[in-house]
Amino acid sequence: MMVSPFVVRYYTSGIVPGFHIPSFGVIIPMQLLRSALFLAVSLPVVALWKGSRLGLWVGLGLAHAVSVGWFGLIAGTFLPMVMRVGHGLEITGDSFAYAGLLVLLFSGTSTAREPVTTIPKQVALQAH
Repeated sequence: MMVSPFVVRYYTSGIVPGFHIPSFGVIIPMQLLRSALFLAVSLPVVALWKGSRLGLWVGLGLAHAVSVGWFGLIAGTFLPMVMRVGHGLEITGDSFAYAGLLVLLFSGTSTAREPVTTIPKQVALQAH
C-alpha cells in the first residue's frame, strides 16, 4: 500500500497491457502459500546458521528480496522505472522485515549462556 500512490496509475491506465491489481481473493492465498514455502526453506538455514544474528538477518533478507523481486524487476525492462523502483523498495522492505521476524523467533539468543554444571560449595559440603 505504501507504493500505491506511485504505481497504481500504471496498473489502471493500461500503460502495461495485461497488468491489473489482483483482488484480495488472489493476494491472500498467494501470500499464505509463499510464506509457507519461504518458512520451509528458511528454517533449516536458521537452524544451521553458525554466524551472528545480524549476518543471518542480512543474508535471509537479501536472499528473499532477490528471489521475490529483484531478479524479475531487473529483467522486466518493459516496466516503467517508477514501477521497478517502487516495487523493488517495497519487496526489499518486506523481505528484511520477514527475515527479521524469522531471526527473532527462531534463531535463539545472540548471547547464549552456558548451562550451570557446578554444584555450589555449600550444597557439596552438606552432601558429605
